[in-house]
Amino acid sequence: MGTQTVSKQERYLNIGYFLLSVLIIVWPALYNNFPLVTSDSGAYIHNGLRPWVPIDRPWGYSAFILCTSFGVSLWGVVLAQGVIAVWLLKRLCKILLGEFYSNPLLLCILILISFGTSAAWFISQIMPDAFSGLFVISLLLLYLQRAQPKWTYINLAIIALICLMHYSHLMILLLLIVVLFLFFFRAASRKDKSLIKKMTVLSVACYLLISTINVVKYQKFTLSPASHVFLMARFAENGILDKYLNENCAQKTYELCNCKDKLGERQWEFMWNTNVPFPHNKENGWLNSRKEYNSIIRDIFSKPKYWGLFALKCVEGTARQMGQIQIGEGLDPMTEGSSPYSCINELLHHELKEFRNTRQAAGQLPLSSMSWIITLSAAIICSFALSLRGKPDHKMLWRIIIAGTLILLLFNAFVTSTFSTVIGRLQSRMFWVLPMLAIIYIIGHKKQKDVMNEESHIPG
Repeated sequence: MGTQTVSKQERYLNIGYFLLSVLIIVWPALYNNFPLVTSDSGAYIHNGLRPWVPIDRPWGYSAFILCTSFGVSLWGVVLAQGVIAVWLLKRLCKILLGEFYSNPLLLCILILISFGTSAAWFISQIMPDAFSGLFVISLLLLYLQRAQPKWTYINLAIIALICLMHYSHLMILLLLIVVLFLFFFRAASRKDKSLIKKMTVLSVACYLLISTINVVKYQKFTLSPASHVFLMARFAENGILDKYLNENCAQKTYELCNCKDKLGERQWEFMWNTNVPFPHNKENGWLNSRKEYNSIIRDIFSKPKYWGLFALKCVEGTARQMGQIQIGEGLDPMTEGSSPYSCINELLHHELKEFRNTRQAAGQLPLSSMSWIITLSAAIICSFALSLRGKPDHKMLWRIIIAGTLILLLFNAFVTSTFSTVIGRLQSRMFWVLPMLAIIYIIGHKKQKDVMNEESHIPG
């Protein structure tokens, strides 16, 4: 009876630690008095609560909103994101810390991660960006637990769900698989080869599922029926489209030539500025502009004189994106007339007053100061971790983990800057994993050192 009572107490204590950890990882939402939103959040909310397959994004995250909000409250979405985040972080800490792991220690790590990195700010958002860092952690867990079939398939399932939430996640996975096949497959062990093959099957399955949904809805078997608009918007932002139109509009009869002096400075100005008569702004324009836009895109990629410029813009954009680690991009006050406000008013009207009385709505979120804190803490944590010396048997494992994380950050920077734009949100959504790993490494190193010191004082 006594043993059973202790077991129950431990179980309840574990649940208490877990719930407290969830509240800590979503503290920005609690501080704001409502989940954080960006201008894109409204589309995801609408597509989830009024089930709709959008042309410009996958439906995965909207389905997640539908399942976790129960059509009642957006708090369910953020809390579900917090639960998934804590569960994944707990598993990662258990593996990396081994015998040193404990629930109080996990709580301390989560406090450092939540207040010293951008993790909590993204997990508290109604955006698929909440899963970008968790995507990296899931891939790390897949590697660390590759010898355990049960966890391998659980990790693959999580990765699949995350890939279905945002095109960039799937593109990063596809890029990772290509690199693994080209550079590591031949020298990999049998288990690692099997894992790479499973990841390939998974990525192909995700691609086929998304493309099948799009062919049913938009009669186009493609990952994104709006890819031509996104790529043209990026070309408009980086100057390639200006150069092309200036050199070819005298010979071509493109409708876009009528707007060649109004392309805008940033990617979103081309995509969403309805005051300019871009072909995609007309009725059914996102579909009807496909022929003209794809013709321009093919022409650009078929002419060698644009290849060097495109390569330069890819390298330049990737380098710029790598340095974008501040928070706050897109977290402007979403007042009446904004997409999130309209969707909450229409679909979750009982939460509208709560939404209107948030710190975000009043412009009172400490975004600038938190960006400085996060940037400074990341520099200090990573520098301190680099100065430590680990045990020889752990050096190679940590090198693989850090190298893998850096590669994924590079892929994220390349994919987002090449096919979308260069902004802080798209890189900082994933960057927080690096200082998080440094925190775990520092704590594990200290625990090892303490044990070694204790052993050295034991009489022989």
